[in-house]
Amino acid sequence: GAELRVAGVLCYDVDEAELSRRIVRRGSTSGRSDDQLHVLRQRFAVYREATLPVVDHYAAIGKLWRINGARGIDAVWADTRPASRRRCAATPIAHSLIGA
Repeated sequence: GAELRVAGVLCYDVDEAELSRRIVRRGSTSGRSDDQLHVLRQRFAVYREATLPVVDHYAAIGKLWRINGARGIDAVWADTRPASRRRCAATPIAHSLIGA
């Protein structure tokens, strides 16, 4: 298989209480059956077990860029766009994906 060089990973930090609030609110209008607290607890457990070690790996090698995702959309995007541009400027496909 082909190798992929990871320039970096963006990690949007939002605590579980805020995520729960947002997802349950979404579930009240989306009709999604998985947007319920008992399901969220399992999803958070899977995140801690399966995804968090990947996050920790990229943090350990200096390729994790944390963004406070608990803020509003405009504030999060204000941090995301320049982080993406700085980290991926040399990659044409990434540059086009972030709205150059």
